[in-house]
Amino acid sequence: LTVEFKLGAKQAEPAPKKGGFGQQTLSPGGLVFAVSGFEDPAKIAEVPKDGPAAKAGIKAGMVVVAVDGKAVGNYREFRTE
Repeated sequence: LTVEFKLGAKQAEPAPKKGGFGQQTLSPGGLVFAVSGFEDPAKIAEVPKDGPAAKAGIKAGMVVVAVDGKAVGNYREFRTE
């Protein structure tokens, strides 16, 4: 399985929201996403050390802005692609 992500620059940390979802792991690959709500950006929280994502330059704090060439504006759109 190969999924192409387009990533935006690392964003400044906003104040934490109450009632957030926490973290979600994407398998295979083991990328962990910080999820505070479905309408918030799909933000990478953790990248497995020495894994394919780390070797591709993906870093914690980056935001997914597209999946397989289709723009995604939030976590809900990311999950449905």
